[in-house]
Amino acid sequence: MSLDAENMEYGILDSLPSGIVVLDVEGIIVAINRFQKKMFQLSGDVLGKNLFDIGLTFLKKDNQPFFDDEYPHLDSKTYTEDVFDLDHKVKLNSSEIIDVSLNSSSYMDSRGRRLSMLCYADISHHEQVELSLHESKLRLEKVIRNEPLVLFELDSEGIFTLSDGMALESLGLKPGEVVGQSVFDIYKDFPEMLEKIKKGLSGETLSFVFDINGIIFETILAPVYDDRGSFLKLIG
Repeated sequence: MSLDAENMEYGILDSLPSGIVVLDVEGIIVAINRFQKKMFQLSGDVLGKNLFDIGLTFLKKDNQPFFDDEYPHLDSKTYTEDVFDLDHKVKLNSSEIIDVSLNSSSYMDSRGRRLSMLCYADISHHEQVELSLHESKLRLEKVIRNEPLVLFELDSEGIFTLSDGMALESLGLKPGEVVGQSVFDIYKDFPEMLEKIKKGLSGETLSFVFDINGIIFETILAPVYDDRGSFLKLIG
């Protein structure tokens, strides 16, 4: 078993669906649950060993290794009940590098020992999703700035939260210039367009052609909602 089954204080950790390691003041592993062993790809018994001596390399965001006394709650000279949250990387025995989120805190057990509980979550997938979103955003920005179009977003009150695109220049505007201002003030001389905006803010999806000072815009308005169905913004 991953934990000492005779000790209920630790034995319950083995049933938890998150990675947990318990260390003493010297960084020695007192308990580790199954989920954590699987995450770190640990096959043998690591109880009684130092966290930094089981074949793992703990890396900072810049890929530089942590020294053991830099790692949260591994300074045996001090005791703190402060909770630490830290995102970093771990290089496994297989040389695979995973992104983890660490939440750690110290406590005194029933025998008066100072222990540290380190809770890990594998966020590698989240990091990949964020990278993909960032790359998509860069591609979108390239299109916006090199194609004759305007991209804008309005909040529920019709206030611009985004205004970008090469075609803004034809309207005498710069990217971001109208952010924070009301669409009803900016386009007060175009009541027909504002009627469309009102419909979009009320939840309708629209597609129409509109003339602004002789410049023809093919316009699409689409409302965006959150998971609870509440209106977030109107994009166009």
